[in-house]
Amino acid sequence: MENTPTTSKRQKRILNFAEEEKRQLIRGVKEWPRIWDITNPLHSNKNAVEQAWVHISNSLGKNVNECKAGWTSLRESYRYHARVARKHKSGSAGGLMLEEPSFSEAIDWEFAEEMAFLPNVSHKRK
Repeated sequence: MENTPTTSKRQKRILNFAEEEKRQLIRGVKEWPRIWDITNPLHSNKNAVEQAWVHISNSLGKNVNECKAGWTSLRESYRYHARVARKHKSGSAGGLMLEEPSFSEAIDWEFAEEMAFLPNVSHKRK
């Protein structure tokens, strides 16, 4: 039996991306609101969304499924870190700040600032 470190399913989804590729993926998705903005008229158009993913995958030199899986991983990580930041913010010291930093600044995660374009990530769709 090989002695390899175990990796979670989430970690495996993003293994094929270097740090700068992750940033490029985030920028690419940000440019295509039809992917992430549920109020965008093209969000429910499967062909339009798929066309955006093809454009993103071509710009990264990866296949569409890798990009989608990588985005899912990044989005879930952002949600997790946002949840953690909200829990810490709601403590007794949370009300003592005179000027509150932007929420993305409060999230302790390397890609938080780049992902701040996402709508409120703590609520699931109805």
